[in-house]
Amino acid sequence: MNRLFVDDDDDAKEFRENIRFYNKAVAFTSTGGSGRIMGELFDGRGPPSYKIQGDLYHRLGPLLPDANDAPTYSQLYIYDPTEALSYRMHKNPDRRQATMFVLQSILNEHHPAVPVFKQAFELTQSTTVPEYNIRLELDSSTDRRRYNLPTTQEELAAIIPSDVHPCANSREIIIRPREGGLMRMSECHPAFFSMHFPLLSPSGQWSWQPNTPYNRIGQDDDSSNNDPPRCPCRKRQTISMCKYLQFRLHPRPEYIESDHVFRGRLLFQELIVLAWAAAEHSRLTWVRDHQRTIRADLYSGVMDAVHEGLDPASVGRRIVLPASITSSPRFMQRNLQDALALLRIFGGSDIFLTFTANPHWQEIEEALLPGQNSQDRPDLLARVFHLKVKSLLTDIMEHHVFGHALGHVYTVEYQKRGLPHIHLILFLHPSARLSTPQAVDSFISTEFPDENVDRPLLDLVKKHMVHGPCGSSHTSPCMTADGLCSKGFPKPFQTETTLTGENYVKTRRRDTGKKHNIRGTLLDNRSVVSYSPYLLTKYEAHINVECTTGFDAIKYIYKVRRDTFWKPCY
Repeated sequence: MNRLFVDDDDDAKEFRENIRFYNKAVAFTSTGGSGRIMGELFDGRGPPSYKIQGDLYHRLGPLLPDANDAPTYSQLYIYDPTEALSYRMHKNPDRRQATMFVLQSILNEHHPAVPVFKQAFELTQSTTVPEYNIRLELDSSTDRRRYNLPTTQEELAAIIPSDVHPCANSREIIIRPREGGLMRMSECHPAFFSMHFPLLSPSGQWSWQPNTPYNRIGQDDDSSNNDPPRCPCRKRQTISMCKYLQFRLHPRPEYIESDHVFRGRLLFQELIVLAWAAAEHSRLTWVRDHQRTIRADLYSGVMDAVHEGLDPASVGRRIVLPASITSSPRFMQRNLQDALALLRIFGGSDIFLTFTANPHWQEIEEALLPGQNSQDRPDLLARVFHLKVKSLLTDIMEHHVFGHALGHVYTVEYQKRGLPHIHLILFLHPSARLSTPQAVDSFISTEFPDENVDRPLLDLVKKHMVHGPCGSSHTSPCMTADGLCSKGFPKPFQTETTLTGENYVKTRRRDTGKKHNIRGTLLDNRSVVSYSPYLLTKYEAHINVECTTGFDAIKYIYKVRRDTFWKPCY
């Protein structure tokens, strides 16, 4: 299998290009939910994106297919390999049979779930119980410190009464022998990911479970100690799913762990999306089941209804999301109030900055595996962008590139094309405020630089800081139904920078008569996005810098983007 992930022959390239189809053909579980799941290519120019909407979970069908249905997913593993291969190729006629045969053979030999399903099928042939379900239970004697691979003695199939609730234990997998609806698999089960992504975990490596402990860093592994090592410096002795995923999504040296997961291309993107959804669902489930712990009845609304004389039963069951849940109403309201408090204390905002990741940063390209591009490694792009944002904040708050800064507030968002960016609002000291046209021009420009003075800066502006081209002759997402640019480009020429008292300063855009070829169209200063020459030169990315005097920037962040992460800092 490693050859398919690494080599450059035709079989390996075809496998990587269609890896999601191959994985779906050999997966044990299907993806279900109340929302939409799709992978799409935006207008043919952007990278392929895997996106979800609504509830999401993994489902297991009955052990045996209905009489008139073909077997799918886990049902195929109880069939003869030749017959199972025939069914898989019938569902995937465009895939290569030789590749499918190799994948099927590897999983039949190495994945621990295969003999479990075969054992379950054997039980159905010998049982005399009229109505029953089948339970696949994880043996509690397994050593969780080492995350050993399960064996057929550790994973057992058992006949249980049909009235047992399928979600009675998150460490169990309960399936029906035939007919009936699909059974939901808990994200708390350690086989949650290995059964849905068998190509990324062909040996059935276990993933997170609620009792996964923190280990002391640097502690020697003592196999004679039956108790897992604990970290005495933390109140919490177990690791959350989110922290576990952060730990796992790091490439390691090849002699320690194979890097095939990071070579999965579109399947790797799907893994990250579904992992985030599972982690978020785990958090929300905890909040739903611990309303008393967070004292939800004291939140405004529930107690108000009781004080008004309403019957509590008529209010219905209300699940309160605390402010610690990102993007919850209380989270957004709390951070909005923090931002408005900063606005009131500092007497207005001064800089509104948008910083977008550049997928061609040198740090990213040097860390890519052979044959990869940046869209294959969203984890790498996010980490490098995080470091760039920290460096940007250091330049602004400590090195004072705009003068003495008192505070800032920012959000982190992701574009539909998959690139992260931040919206940052900066509050300057009164002595450093850009209160004159000359002060604004010293930090901000909306013009092409002179190629005889600074040719590298001109190349960066042409690459990162030009809007469009857009218009009736171009397809662009900024165009409205009336054929106008929603961002107001091209802007009118401006002889001098003017401070009009409006929310955004009108910066200088002189008519120099010079035009530059931008993606096949000649454009002038009217299409240049406001930028800082220093920041653009240093970070080589799209950094839109606007001088603002009101609170429209805060309204924009809060009203236009409601699914954001707020972080106020003083």
